Amino acid sequence: MACADGPLINREFPIDKALSPPTLDQPIFECAEAVRVSGYVPCATIEVFANGSESVGKDTFPFAVADITLSRPLKLCDSITATQTVNGITSNPTILPVVVSPNDASVVKDTKPNVHSDIYECGILVPVDNLVAGTRVHVVEDDTEIGSAATAGDACNVWTNQLHALRKVRAFQILCEGSDHETQGPKSDAIQVNEAPTPIPSPVVEGTPFIPGSTVVYLSGLLCGARVEIFQGGATITSGGWWATSSLNYFAVKPLTSAAATAIQILCDEKSDVSEPRTPSGRLEAPTVVGPICEDSRFAIVRNTSVNSVVVVLRNGSPIGYAGGLGAGNDVLVGFGSGMTANAGDSITALQYYGALVSPQSSPPVSVVSSVSSPSVEIFGGEPFFLPKSSEAPIEGPVFPRGRGKGPVIRMQACCREGASIQVVGPKGEVSKLSPTELFPGYWTATWRWGSESGRKVPDEVLVGRYMVVASSSCSTSRAEVPFYVIFNPEDVNGPPRFCFDDTNIWFGAGTNFTTGLYYHLHQSDMRVFSIAISAVNGMINSFDAAVAVARAEEALFAYGLDYNSQDVLDMVLHHQGDEAQCADDASVLTSLLRSVGIPAHSVTADAALETGRIGWTFDTWVEFLAPTPQGNTDWRVLHPHQYPGEMPEDRPTFGLRRYVTWGENDIVVMANPRWVEADVEDTTPDVTFGRQGCGRPVQSLNKSFWVDELCEQGYWSKPHWDCSAGLRSRAGGGSIQLETGGAPKFGGKIGGVVTVPEAGYVRNIDSVNLSVIGSILESKAFSNSTFSSVRIAKDVASGTFPFTIKLPPTCAPGEQIFLWAKDEESTVAVLQLDVPPNLACTVDSPGLSDLTLGKTATFEAVLVNTTSVPITGINLSLVAPWALVVNGARRIVGTLDPSRTTMATWSVKPMAALTAGSVNVDVETVDGGGIRISHGVRVRDLKAEARTAKPGAFAVNATCCGVR
Repeated sequence: MACADGPLINREFPIDKALSPPTLDQPIFECAEAVRVSGYVPCATIEVFANGSESVGKDTFPFAVADITLSRPLKLCDSITATQTVNGITSNPTILPVVVSPNDASVVKDTKPNVHSDIYECGILVPVDNLVAGTRVHVVEDDTEIGSAATAGDACNVWTNQLHALRKVRAFQILCEGSDHETQGPKSDAIQVNEAPTPIPSPVVEGTPFIPGSTVVYLSGLLCGARVEIFQGGATITSGGWWATSSLNYFAVKPLTSAAATAIQILCDEKSDVSEPRTPSGRLEAPTVVGPICEDSRFAIVRNTSVNSVVVVLRNGSPIGYAGGLGAGNDVLVGFGSGMTANAGDSITALQYYGALVSPQSSPPVSVVSSVSSPSVEIFGGEPFFLPKSSEAPIEGPVFPRGRGKGPVIRMQACCREGASIQVVGPKGEVSKLSPTELFPGYWTATWRWGSESGRKVPDEVLVGRYMVVASSSCSTSRAEVPFYVIFNPEDVNGPPRFCFDDTNIWFGAGTNFTTGLYYHLHQSDMRVFSIAISAVNGMINSFDAAVAVARAEEALFAYGLDYNSQDVLDMVLHHQGDEAQCADDASVLTSLLRSVGIPAHSVTADAALETGRIGWTFDTWVEFLAPTPQGNTDWRVLHPHQYPGEMPEDRPTFGLRRYVTWGENDIVVMANPRWVEADVEDTTPDVTFGRQGCGRPVQSLNKSFWVDELCEQGYWSKPHWDCSAGLRSRAGGGSIQLETGGAPKFGGKIGGVVTVPEAGYVRNIDSVNLSVIGSILESKAFSNSTFSSVRIAKDVASGTFPFTIKLPPTCAPGEQIFLWAKDEESTVAVLQLDVPPNLACTVDSPGLSDLTLGKTATFEAVLVNTTSVPITGINLSLVAPWALVVNGARRIVGTLDPSRTTMATWSVKPMAALTAGSVNVDVETVDGGGIRISHGVRVRDLKAEARTAKPGAFAVNATCCGVR
């Protein structure tokens, strides 16, 4: 059994009078068969009472929050309390009893449960959420019931018969089942049971938190429904039967030693290989006590606790409350034991421990006050994606996708119990008066529910924009005002997650007959970005109209341009407003703003036909967004603020026909689909390549990565992109450049050859044909970033073959590619990319840089070798990193490097924020040896943030969710 050894109590902190009265989740509704309890020591015995003395439930749980199954359904006006018992000592009952409330059948009728989307054959549990507390949830497989459970909150793991592959699983909930007022809600969407993979993948023992002495282990890579076993020193440290409920779970274990731990998962009687071993390390951090704490308070709020720790609240150094940790993302409400209260001037601190492993005390201590000028207000339940990262400016309030969950949860603390008032003022000044519930004396909670008393439809009639919570009490001299924001919910249109709450956009740069995926960092969680979008849509209800409003706001930020600026939206907003921006900038900024307000969006790139046509740039990039259209269907629509400001959204066929991105001007149209792979973006390999036909058009079959979607004939163009029926695109079609045989091109040298201008059947001759040596970077829409030399090779001709000799530059910028570009007065005659090798060899050594951890410094090393027989001068090295990384001394001056000599540069790289994906570039500049750019993919994991998303594993013998055994 998971609690066979009972609670692990440290004798330095006696529990004699400090054992906390447990907390009950509110409200509790009539007919409830289970209640949710927290605020107790892990493995304490919890007993639930009705009306003071009737025991209606009793159990022991390995975690510090549990759903207690009751011996009878609760009745209206029952008064519910709970106690905890540890080592023979029983706490006082819950400080404020919870009176059973009447339920609302309409809520059940309007609430459709969600079944976990990844469930596997042979599993014996089904996680279900979006539930109404107090109901009973039933799970069916192909319409045959396989399990049910009483609910005490909005989520539950339902123990079931063994699941079967490819069958459909649904869930529904019933209120007051078996009574004369039984109400059944709608069935969930059907989820197909996955086949068990072969082989079963090994789980991963996560490193945070993973501390010697702790009693919890986090595992990722799990299959929902698989049985889990954890080992240390060759012995099992899990007791009883544990099952995975999601891909990332935590499990109660015996106290960890300093030995490495491993794990396996078992599904359909097949065991995975043993995981890679991981050794516990680190220390137990101090929790945080949340102020203010008022005189006569009987509780404290403790934050930043560790799962399964024992939490002790101290008053002037002595224990006054004893509860259990819930993890960094959850507050612990610790009631004071034995009726104790806080006195003005008392110093309140907290610590946490696992047996003998004790954290430092919280700092600074919170001094108890006799009054506060205004109530303290916090709002819970916002989308965590919008929490700030590193140097980002915090959004001034939590952000809520409309209709998700029950609505913003508001908690207010004052130094009195009278006159508590909580109101919500909407974007258009509308006022909702809430009815707060007192959790502890002077501490209230209220939920601003999506569906109001006026019967507004959810989500369609919920306004998006800025809301204000206004709170006051009888003992406050001023009111508190705290904002929150409501945005569209991308789940309402089934938006792909990678196009919704994801801070990376993938666009494409174009070379000669190829395109390459590139990153753009979006920063939706920065107030300076978010505010642009939310201000544009404040008070709106329709996401299609909102997308147009956001586009108009974006169009006002920049002027039209073709040159590369940045790959970072925050940089564009802070440093380039009013400047010229290229299409990829406009598209990525618009993508960021749309995603900021919950509208799914992504970029689309056309590879312009510069090589064979009249287009004078290399690519064009615009945006597709997903929203219900005025015609009533939900579809992707096009916005192109860079090229067509002020225009309304168009569908793909209309856009491809009317705009300057037609079949005639472009080679291909591509996008990164939601399966894009971090390791493939900004690497050295093109993501799409293609050959050409004699007419200049691409061949039919593209060589492309699986995560790149070709959209040419997927709505944009009515004529196939390879169709040569129209003949040559221009006089340029079929032109070529051929170099003389001999040595390879060298920086500072000369090259010669011939340019062939084809016969096009035009009436008039070409005024002139000019040949240039130019430099171009993939990231720039403008083809020519640098023009090194030019020569006119023909005048007043219709066709022919023309010789040339032209000088190459002594060097080029890092990442710059060298081209010969032959043009007539209107369009390209021919383009040839030159392979001009640099006179330096550069290698990088960065083991582990691909997968960094927030806060842990890594080392990046570059080695330069002069491969020539002459000195190379003016050498500088730079390490160019994305915003989430801080680099010490990013630019290094080398100067001159003599023949065959070697030099090395080392950088320390410290991750300051989580990064989904990005690239680090080593740039080498020289005066006379060429330029070099070496890209290295990188991501940064925030292990603490990931741990906050973990869910508890399910224990099948004693402690389970929803009281099902």
